[in-house]
Amino acid sequence: LAIAETALEFGNGLIDLTQRANIQIRGIAPDHYSKALKALITHELIEAKEVSSLQANILISPLSHFKKNKLHLTAHEFAAELNSLLLQNNLTDRLPSKFLFCINDCATLSLYSIKSDILIDLKEDGKTYLILANDYQNPILIEQKDCLISVIALTQRFLELSKQDQFLFRRLHALIDKIGINAFIEPFSFKTTHAYKEFKPKKDAYLGEINFNHEYYIGVRAPSGSWTADKLKRFSQILINHQSQNIRLTPWKSLLIPVHDVAQRRQLFDEMNKLNLIISQDDPRLALIACPGAPKCSQAYGKTDEVLERLSSYAPDISSYTDISVHISGCTKGCVKGDETPLTITLTDQ
Repeated sequence: LAIAETALEFGNGLIDLTQRANIQIRGIAPDHYSKALKALITHELIEAKEVSSLQANILISPLSHFKKNKLHLTAHEFAAELNSLLLQNNLTDRLPSKFLFCINDCATLSLYSIKSDILIDLKEDGKTYLILANDYQNPILIEQKDCLISVIALTQRFLELSKQDQFLFRRLHALIDKIGINAFIEPFSFKTTHAYKEFKPKKDAYLGEINFNHEYYIGVRAPSGSWTADKLKRFSQILINHQSQNIRLTPWKSLLIPVHDVAQRRQLFDEMNKLNLIISQDDPRLALIACPGAPKCSQAYGKTDEVLERLSSYAPDISSYTDISVHISGCTKGCVKGDETPLTITLTDQ
């Protein structure tokens, strides 16, 4: 509710959930920026120290365990320690803006399908693997106590080698495609294993009812992850009425709502439907994705949300909507989806 009110008071009333499990409040004018930050700090949505210090891109499993691992750290504490080490070694401000660390400690809604540069996989059996550039055929088995220091060393190695072409090698994937993973880890005593032999990462069902360790959640999403402040306020009021807490963000632009019983689950499904939110993995609107577009993005040539709305009525006719079939981009960069799509619609200045 506080996010919606902040968006209305200081922004343009538009809010986006991102593929990094962040919330973006759009259209905040420079002279309103400090006021918006103060409002978010007042409502304890961000900490004051987060504003004054750099934060690396670190993503944690949406249903991350809060249990301790071998280092007696939770995944959240693990991430905080990694962020601290990156800052201490003056690496954070040198990394490309898209460079992503993932910490995966959960088999349900895992981060395997996310395009990560370095993924730390904390297994249930206590083993720890490092996955570089989503290369699951060459995982690195490592002692958990050496994990964070190794990640720092690999990050330094990336920064050194990427000097050859900082634009081309702004992600680890391009660098490893060029030189190979063995050449990349050559200076270290790391050894790759075949622990993930024939493993094919897939995106888990993140919408509708989700059962995890006998706890139930409902996954919901707005089309393309874009919300108006008004819709977010109505959504928030529903959560307040249900006394729902610990709402979790996911990198699939969705939210996870904890549910306590069958009656509440049915009621929440009905109320989410009335808000026209996506609550099923079979919803044909998932076949379409659009970037924020104008006026949210200054580089966009038009309003992608209007194109999305017009095309949504045709979504049921798309032959397969198990994956994204239509990509609507406000410019030629294609930020929201960099890989191939059966149909891409690009807005121009014409």
